[in-house]
Amino acid sequence: CGNIKSSSSSSSTSAGSSSTTAADSPASLVPDEVRSSGKLVIGTNIPYPPMEFFAADGKTFEGVDIELIEAIAEGLELKPELVNSSYDGLIPSVASGRLDVVISGMGDFTDREKQLDFVDYVKTGSEVMMTKEAAAKANSLLDLCGMSIGVQAGTDQVAATEQESKRCEAAGKPPLKVETFPEDSDALLAQKSGRVELHAADAPVVAYEAGTIDGGKRYVAKFPNFLSTPIDYGIGVSKDKEGLAEAIRDELNVLIEDGTYGKILAKYHLQNLAVEEAVINGATVSSTGVE
Repeated sequence: CGNIKSSSSSSSTSAGSSSTTAADSPASLVPDEVRSSGKLVIGTNIPYPPMEFFAADGKTFEGVDIELIEAIAEGLELKPELVNSSYDGLIPSVASGRLDVVISGMGDFTDREKQLDFVDYVKTGSEVMMTKEAAAKANSLLDLCGMSIGVQAGTDQVAATEQESKRCEAAGKPPLKVETFPEDSDALLAQKSGRVELHAADAPVVAYEAGTIDGGKRYVAKFPNFLSTPIDYGIGVSKDKEGLAEAIRDELNVLIEDGTYGKILAKYHLQNLAVEEAVINGATVSSTGVE
């Protein structure tokens, strides 16, 4: 979470310090191989609104993650180069060096930290989207047992639905009927078409979808304890590019201090999920054991 200190000893740069020089700026921490390229190659998975999605032209990348990483890249004196990729392929692409970083509403977990370093930047959790009629009858998570639920493959919700199914069976109830989809938008479409009854995703996404579909009249976000251990979204960074995670963390803390970070989150109604300080590898649970 946001108040867990990074294991790194590098200090953050103050946005209000007019005496900051190139030698002690976040940009000075960028490794030579990245600095010499002049760009930051960033992987993301679209669509996952409000974190990342296409503008009306179907080409321009928009969203919380996009605006944050572009501001960070600018502060590090690098040109952001955004690459849309499958969610499952993002971590391997960074680990292999094809991408420098990934920002895609990705939870920071202890097992993922073995592959990449994560700069934590937004608090999150999971919620369930359901029709208002169904929500009126569901007073606890056990009331969801036996229902069909759609989730995106490779996300935290896969483990969460598995855990919830075990609770159902322990209570003598049928497990959740879990269907995984390549994209969150596919899971959402399945719910809207009636193929699945429920849709689980990260809290920012569910809140956005429930509030915008049919003018917010059809669905509601419920059960914020679906993923019972709160987590943070993290910017995944290659461990082979020494100093890059620290540079991104320090630049993000500059944006937090100067108000840019808060303005971006508020634009997408996520100001309540802001972290007070960006840290590296603040995870406390694994993606396969979210309890």
